Amino acid sequence: MTITYNLDVPHSHLKGVLSILFRWRGSVWKAVSFPLSCWLAAYYFVFCVYYFILRPYDRYIFDKVTNVLETRIDTYIPMTFILGFFVSSVLGRWQDTLKNMGWIDGTAVAVSTYIRGDDDETRAIRRTIIRYLVLCQTCVLRNVSVQVRRRFPTLEAIEAADILTPEERTLIEKTEDKYSQFWIPIVWVEEILYDARMKNKIASDFFVETIAKNIDIFRSQLQNLLKFDWVPIPLVYQQLVTFCVRLYFFICLFTRQIIKHDDQGLPESVLFWIPITTIIEFIVYM
Repeated sequence: MTITYNLDVPHSHLKGVLSILFRWRGSVWKAVSFPLSCWLAAYYFVFCVYYFILRPYDRYIFDKVTNVLETRIDTYIPMTFILGFFVSSVLGRWQDTLKNMGWIDGTAVAVSTYIRGDDDETRAIRRTIIRYLVLCQTCVLRNVSVQVRRRFPTLEAIEAADILTPEERTLIEKTEDKYSQFWIPIVWVEEILYDARMKNKIASDFFVETIAKNIDIFRSQLQNLLKFDWVPIPLVYQQLVTFCVRLYFFICLFTRQIIKHDDQGLPESVLFWIPITTIIEFIVYM
């Protein structure tokens, strides 16, 4: 979705701005359309109760209570502080996740550069190293991504994609680790590097160290992905944000009503019957 809208709106001219604002898939409009519709239905329900059911004295009490809530709601619920810190945390985790997706390019370049040779054995070493790294990445992404889990629901599916051999699948299944087995292919890669150095497929220990460093960076990035998946933002803070936002707009159902005073009639313009400013608040906060 992100790549799609980036290609469609590469410039900041009017057409590009309109393309961003009126895009539906993955947009803020799609995210808030249902809750906003529910809130507006509740808003006009309270409106009908206020004007057609409540007695004059009840309206007087309603007005007094809503006036107090309206003037002090920002003190009771500091939305800017709560949401600002929460959004910063979520965006930071998203950026860190993107940085730790596990880019194999650096390791692949190092492998192709420092493991020289055109014979079948050398080519097999290079291909096997990269295949094991892809297997490692697949095992991690299966744990953190629903899409990848659907593509590779079992080790047999990975084997069918020629990322894993039957013998390797048996070795992984025999290894007991209740958390993750993504580290097993990394061990195999390190053993291949050692054997390649012993057979002089790699010219020096420095080249081996360079490849090993790239592999360790790749492994660390995938490990960070697992950490993000295992340790989410603390539940108590998510509950606090969810509760405060919904409580805020529940109070707005009453405080943002059009109040009819004794010396005034109802507003004639249709715009006064639509809580435009509250709708904007709802879109931004929710």
